[in-house]
Order: sequence, then structure tokens, then C-alpha cells
Amino acid sequence: MKKEPDDSSWRKKLSFEEFHVLREKGTERPFSGKFVKFDKKGEFICAGCGNALFDSKTKFRACF
Repeated sequence: MKKEPDDSSWRKKLSFEEFHVLREKGTERPFSGKFVKFDKKGEFICAGCGNALFDSKTKFRACF
């Protein structure tokens, strides 16, 4: 059975904001993230586990 990394390992791998969101159930302010106006094509990948989250074709488009 594979052991889950401890917080110290996660802190080395993730940025402060990534750690807060992925490990502490935090969030970012609405419409403040770096991907709000990000229009490149491709897959969005989880910073923690590396799994594909969704494709850019299905990304929510903010109307502002």
C-alpha cells in the first residue's frame, strides 16, 4: 500500500497557494486566479497528484 505524503513533503512540492487550496481546503478570491483569462488549449492537470482534471474545451468562461 502506498503511503500518503506528509505535510512537509507537500509543502516542498506545492506553492503556498496550491498547498492552501489542495491540503487545507482553502480557496482563492473569485476571478483572481491566474487561469481566469487563460485561453490556451490543452488539459488542466492537478498540481498535487498529476491527474487530468478537465480539458480546455470544457473550461468555464467568465463573462466580464
